[in-house]
Amino acid sequence: LELKWSDFSLGAEQAVRAVYEHLAAQELEQLRGLVTNSLLQELRKEGSLHDGKDEKWSEPPRLLEVQVIALFSSRAAPPNEDSELSALLLTPLIKVHEEYHYEGSKEPRRTIRLLKWEFEQRISQDGGPRDWTGNGWQISGLEK
Repeated sequence: LELKWSDFSLGAEQAVRAVYEHLAAQELEQLRGLVTNSLLQELRKEGSLHDGKDEKWSEPPRLLEVQVIALFSSRAAPPNEDSELSALLLTPLIKVHEEYHYEGSKEPRRTIRLLKWEFEQRISQDGGPRDWTGNGWQISGLEK
C-alpha cells in the first residue's frame, strides 16, 4: 500500500467539504459511498449533526475553510459489519472555519474548530488496497 500524504490530505479536505454540505442540507442519502454503511446508519438514527431547530440557526452553517493539519492517529482494524476485509484507519487533525447565522441575530458568528474524522481504506487479503486508484477511502467516524 502506497500512501501519498499530499494526495490523502487533498482528498480528505474535499471529502470533509462534501460531507459537511450534505449534512447541512439534510441530504443523508447523498453520503452513500463517502461514508461507511455503519456511519450512514448511525447518522440516520441520530439525525444530522446540523439540526438547525435545536441550535436555533436561521440557515444551515457554512464551511468557509478546511485544512488538514497533521496525522493525529493511525491503526489497523479487523473485518467488521461493513466488510470482510481488514482496514487501515487514518485520523487526520482537520481545521475548519465555519460561519453560523442564528435566529434574531443580524451578524454571523464565525468559529475555528479542530476536528478528528476517521478515514478507512479496506485492504485485500494480499495486502493491497481494495482500489488502487485511491478512491477507496471512506469516512468511518465523525468527532461530535
